Amino acid sequence: MCGSVLAHNQQIWGFRSDTKYTMITGNITKQSLNIFDGFATIIAKIHNRIWPWQTPKKWVCGVRLEANFSDPAVSSYYQTIEYNQADELVNYHLADTNIPKGVCLDIGCGVGGMTYGLASTGRWFPNIGLDIDKSRIESSADFAKINNYNGDCNFVVGDGKRLPFKEGSISLVFGIGLLEHVYEPTKLVKEAVKVLKEGGIAVFVFPPFLSSQLRHLSHIIKIPWAHLLLGEKMTVTVAREILRINGQTVTLPDVDYSSPTAGLYPMSVMGFIKTLRRLDKITLEKVYFKRQYKFLLLLNYFPLLTDIFSNYVLIIIKKDDQKHITLTNIAHCWIKAIQNQLSIYIKIIKIKLNIVD
Repeated sequence: MCGSVLAHNQQIWGFRSDTKYTMITGNITKQSLNIFDGFATIIAKIHNRIWPWQTPKKWVCGVRLEANFSDPAVSSYYQTIEYNQADELVNYHLADTNIPKGVCLDIGCGVGGMTYGLASTGRWFPNIGLDIDKSRIESSADFAKINNYNGDCNFVVGDGKRLPFKEGSISLVFGIGLLEHVYEPTKLVKEAVKVLKEGGIAVFVFPPFLSSQLRHLSHIIKIPWAHLLLGEKMTVTVAREILRINGQTVTLPDVDYSSPTAGLYPMSVMGFIKTLRRLDKITLEKVYFKRQYKFLLLLNYFPLLTDIFSNYVLIIIKKDDQKHITLTNIAHCWIKAIQNQLSIYIKIIKIKLNIVD
């Protein structure tokens, strides 16, 4: 399936002739039952006593899905969330951004939920999803069929740190929930900037490693800073046990923790911005920090607290051959982000007090 699509569209997309774009990830091992799993079961049972299981109704980005985990049609619930996230990303975060027409690339697309969502907006053509896992790429068509998702999408098996596209051939690059899973993410960011055309936009979204909520599993495991207190391997095992104890059919993938690419890469906001400052020909367009708790108000916009109290971070950069990221550029985007949040709070207060402008 992928091979015929690639052969037909190489010239349109501008593939680099020196790059292989059919890569398969290494073996994934399955953990056997042992004392480690028994301890995870105990933690899961205690977790159930403190936080009784409820099928999540409010998902990230405010999308409400009355989803029963036992329903096979929603077993790929992460991809369903991503499909709905695309609308917010385009119509809210990119609403005031001037993006040239052309190719939209979703790096680390998985089974294509975000890619299909971006295609459904009809703003870019073609829409390409790229992932290093061949099995996920091959299942993207089945996912779209089950969920009745429409959109003109093409999928490529390849490595984000060695993108199979010519320099300056892409208008818009997305890296959503990607950087924290990439070993040496700096290489991926450099590749994304390299393939962008002049005026092109790159959007990166990631959860800070020090965040009290492990964003990927926060709807399952409620223990604050679980990945730091229990370790990543134990956290995933506990989350899997919580699902099993509560009769949920959705499972989490087994991970080979002997691999240097396993687990989460410790991404931080300032660390990522420092990485961007080392790159030439880009400017910072927007920053947005999604707070974890309502009572925080703007507390998560303070630089030293951003990583701890932000559920996820959104950073938008623009390819500009004449500019680079400066401290003034960073300060301007940061202040603008605070102003946007303040305006939202003012609108909410006016609505609650029935104040009409």
